[in-house]
Amino acid sequence: SENYNYEKQYDVTIANILLNTIIQLKEKLISSLKPGGTLILSGILQDQASSIIDNFRNELTISIVNQDEGWLLMKGQK
Repeated sequence: SENYNYEKQYDVTIANILLNTIIQLKEKLISSLKPGGTLILSGILQDQASSIIDNFRNELTISIVNQDEGWLLMKGQK
């Protein structure tokens, strides 16, 4: 995959998009974070959590922080 480097990095990046799009944008999402930055992912279905964790666990400490009616809110720390 390509390595994205942005001049601007943020303390927090939030994405509320479909699973496949999150995975496609993984490098961009990670590159957008300052060291120690937080990635917030919402709109994740419960059965998609393992895909998110598998895709991001090498770059972020990622976990489920909330769930409601089968939907998850996940947080990753760079």
